[in-house]
Amino acid sequence: MLTARDLSVNYGSKPVLRGVDLTAHPGQLTAIVGPNGSGKSTALKAVTGELPFIGDVRLSGMDVAHARPGDLASVRAVLPQFTPLAFPFTVLEVVRLGVSRGATFNCDQIVNEALHRVGLDGYQGRYFQELSGGEQQRVQLARVLVQVWQPVGDDGPRWLFLDEPVSSLDIGHQLQIMQVARTFADMGGGVIAVMHDLNLTAMFADKVVLFSNGGVVSQGTATEVFTDDMLMQAYGCRIAVSMAPSSGPFILPQTAALNI
Repeated sequence: MLTARDLSVNYGSKPVLRGVDLTAHPGQLTAIVGPNGSGKSTALKAVTGELPFIGDVRLSGMDVAHARPGDLASVRAVLPQFTPLAFPFTVLEVVRLGVSRGATFNCDQIVNEALHRVGLDGYQGRYFQELSGGEQQRVQLARVLVQVWQPVGDDGPRWLFLDEPVSSLDIGHQLQIMQVARTFADMGGGVIAVMHDLNLTAMFADKVVLFSNGGVVSQGTATEVFTDDMLMQAYGCRIAVSMAPSSGPFILPQTAALNI
């Protein structure tokens, strides 16, 4: 389980997160949504131990603020928004970076399976820098999948933290990657994903955490969080939420209007 209590982050003298409380459970996909600059990515970096913070964060019982990097890396993998590489690594070499030190499984077999899951069969020998932005994003997802290959290990659930995992992808690959995350959660792992697409979020997330102005304004199921009033409060524009009988809420961009 992930718990964050009274989580605050400052960039210099500027407060970015203020008193955030959130929880996430293994076996679920938790989506963090909200407008640009609302603190979503900052919250993700804080709970994974990549940013200093004020408050208390616990991941699978570990105190994130004081845990050793190696201990954190054994239970969680993080996909940032951007992962630039300065050297000409091949796809195979990049994905192999996710293999845990001392791992006893068949490395290349797992790497190949991870690339298959993200739709990159046959890309092993290609250079990372020669790929499109969307292809690079999927290579990096394969890398983090390899790091926590078994969603549940002898020491308990593993976690995927994904910062805008579908931002550079076409609709087909968006669905493919969200299904990878969904399957990881269904197998007992925990997934926390920063998302912008509210419809994809409603389709795949068990829990939604809505950020605005550095704080959480609502959290619950997509049906509970995605209401006209709540989205207008967070995004500053009028949005009409519709409800499909079999699949829950959906939002047509044509219904949105700025509050002028």
